[in-house]
Amino acid sequence: MITRLRLDARLFDPPMRRRAGTIGRPRVIGTRQANLSDRLTNAKTRWRRVNVTGCYGRGERTLEIMSATALRHHPGRLGVETQRPWSDPAIARTTPALLGLFSLIALWAHELYRSQPTTSQATAWYPKPLPTFTDALALVRRELWTQPHFNTSATGHKLVEIPQATINALIEAACYAA
Repeated sequence: MITRLRLDARLFDPPMRRRAGTIGRPRVIGTRQANLSDRLTNAKTRWRRVNVTGCYGRGERTLEIMSATALRHHPGRLGVETQRPWSDPAIARTTPALLGLFSLIALWAHELYRSQPTTSQATAWYPKPLPTFTDALALVRRELWTQPHFNTSATGHKLVEIPQATINALIEAACYAA
């Protein structure tokens, strides 16, 4: 996973396991880790070069990552969360449902793109010749939210008219919201 993180970000180990019979609130964080800027300049930090294809829509790109042996021997020192909230059985239960939803969105978006060609939302960092899954999800959301049968407002309330351009702008913004 690649993410933005400031070089002076405060990173912590996971909290130590709580001993039985301990009184008080459990710890939320563990020991403080070194800043990323310190890790970059530390001579003991071992890096490994990895070639990644298709990185951000470009060709091959070389990345430097911390070596896998350092990851095994010092799991808490890498600024990577080593615990995961899901168990293997939970992943096994949810993966088919997520794959099914992904497939439905992809098929529906494909049909919508074929019947009403639209442009994908542009990105600032690389050109997008084809729509991404985010674009497909936004297209399906827009299709659902603009249908007349999607009206969920209760009857009998005071009607407030909003210009169609404003409604379209709000739907467009909501379609791409995470």
